[in-house]
Amino acid sequence: MNTIPLIFDERNIQRTVLGGTSAFALSSDSCIGSPAETRKTAAEQNTFSLSRRTSENPFAVVLLNRGGNHYCSQNLETLYSCGFKEIVVVENSGKSYGLEELSQRFPFAKFIIPLEEVNCGDMINMGIAEIGSPFALVIWDNIKITESILPSSLAEKIKAADFLCTAPLLESDSVRSLPVCIKPQISKNIFSAQPEAVRFNSGSDSVKTLYPFDFIGIYNREKFMRLGGFDYTLHIPYWQNLDFALRAWLWGEQIRINRFFRLGYEGEAPLEDSSADYAQLTFFLKNCAPVVRLDYAYIPLVRFFDFCRRYPESPFKALRLFSAARSWVHTNCFRFKTDIGRLTKNWEKEIEADV
Repeated sequence: MNTIPLIFDERNIQRTVLGGTSAFALSSDSCIGSPAETRKTAAEQNTFSLSRRTSENPFAVVLLNRGGNHYCSQNLETLYSCGFKEIVVVENSGKSYGLEELSQRFPFAKFIIPLEEVNCGDMINMGIAEIGSPFALVIWDNIKITESILPSSLAEKIKAADFLCTAPLLESDSVRSLPVCIKPQISKNIFSAQPEAVRFNSGSDSVKTLYPFDFIGIYNREKFMRLGGFDYTLHIPYWQNLDFALRAWLWGEQIRINRFFRLGYEGEAPLEDSSADYAQLTFFLKNCAPVVRLDYAYIPLVRFFDFCRRYPESPFKALRLFSAARSWVHTNCFRFKTDIGRLTKNWEKEIEADV
């Protein structure tokens, strides 16, 4: 059983990094990447003109490869034209082909190729670790990428609001709005996350959501790293995303959908797999079991008996995981601003903040 991570980028993933050598790209000396990285310099000759930038954008973009060859040349050209300060492409495995050629043609982009198995959270953690910009747009390569993906007026509003994550309104390939506003719910002492259609209050540009659907959004790099990033020990994307986002809310951060931030999928949107497994048990201990008293949080010992009944293996293994979670909560006890009960109860009562 893996120990619950305490710090950002705790997992030392073996990787190869290609490119990122143009003048505006982040230098290797300022990266937070793992010392286990293998870095290769792209050839200086390329067929893409660096004079095609139509604007300057202080944000970075982290482009995640879902498994196909979606982004290719056109998406990289478009992202460059958008003026993003840094472009980082994160592969989902080491079985990636044609990247040497792409890194030579697009020397401004940095390609991260993991040399071991990674999950969605690992990919985003690696991408965020490689940038120096204060904000990063995290998207998958099956998102429609246009030159209006992030207008400067919206970027300025997002910077000023300073939320942990600003999530977009999302549409399927058939231009159908997706129910990406996620609300917490507790019924019969069981916590769940319920997706709903997005509705904005009059006069408000944003609305709360429990987590950004499909991990997509603009993340505040400093806040992301202070929260520890995604828990790499949770391998199911749904629980990994929900764990990070709920931790953020419990620790006083905000995730909001902006009415002017719209993206669409090329093809159908992915389905969320909320199947129960060990990830759900770890999620429960980290986020649902803690209780806040005065200015600190703790997991009451009495919670062990309910947890032990749910745990599919021996009581000894249950106790080991429960103890690890109690230790994790104790280490972070003063970072909790609320607990799951109060958060859910007050969700609808809190006044919506304007962006």
